[in-house]
Amino acid sequence: MLRFVYRGKEYGWEEWHEEKKKFVDKLELPDDLLIDWGLRDASIAHDRGYSIAMDKYRELYYLIASARNALINSFDKFYESNIIQWGSDYKAHIWMRSEYLKNSIIWYNSCEDYIYQAIWFAFEMGGGKISSREDYEKQLKKVCYKSIKSKLEEQGTTESKELLSYINDYRFDENVKYMRETLANNLKHRGNLNFMGIEDNRMLGFKIQDENKNMIFELSWIEPLIIDIDETIGKMSQVHEELINFARKIKDFINFDKMFELDEEGNIVLGLIKDKREYKKIIFD
Repeated sequence: MLRFVYRGKEYGWEEWHEEKKKFVDKLELPDDLLIDWGLRDASIAHDRGYSIAMDKYRELYYLIASARNALINSFDKFYESNIIQWGSDYKAHIWMRSEYLKNSIIWYNSCEDYIYQAIWFAFEMGGGKISSREDYEKQLKKVCYKSIKSKLEEQGTTESKELLSYINDYRFDENVKYMRETLANNLKHRGNLNFMGIEDNRMLGFKIQDENKNMIFELSWIEPLIIDIDETIGKMSQVHEELINFARKIKDFINFDKMFELDEEGNIVLGLIKDKREYKKIIFD
């Protein structure tokens, strides 16, 4: 019977697959974020802001699916592919896992931006109507945490405070902050992120002190940040859960369904159009 040892724990084939199944089952794929295409199509003639926000939620769903898939692949301990073989030196397997994990980090980090875009367009924070592709792209460039925070604080209503609290709860969650500021920023902008087992540091240390033994320079200051791959996968699985909770809170707050009049059977009545003040919790004049 095939057995292997990972970090001091011995696995049989069935035991390993059971452990992986438990991990996969924890990573929910949130089908409820995939806004119904009929609802989206019906909305475009009535409220373009809400309709764009629905698009952003559908895009968010597929981005979460991509990030989740990469995270699941990073959880594998051994690979058999045209890139590396089962019996390869374990550094090759760590490298493969790290590549999946890095993709997962970047994609999960991007999800927050998609939710901000949904908020921005749902509540028409950019002001004027979109009259060209250039107008749309200009608005996208304006969307960020600071802009949304400023607009909601300026409005100062109970509803705007509620929305900002949801945003802050996610943005400053310990694991989300670590993903954004330590993992994603290092990957995107600094290139100094590495993984235990495949470090590429200098073999010799180096430091300089002045005559008073004060440190002037130490090599460790500029070396890559080295992270534990299993520990990081665990943190990212928690980010996945927090992200879905955040996305659902914002979706419930926007309440896409409320923009339509419904008949007795719950079907949309296309001929009846509500005033935006009847269903939007926040209005920017």
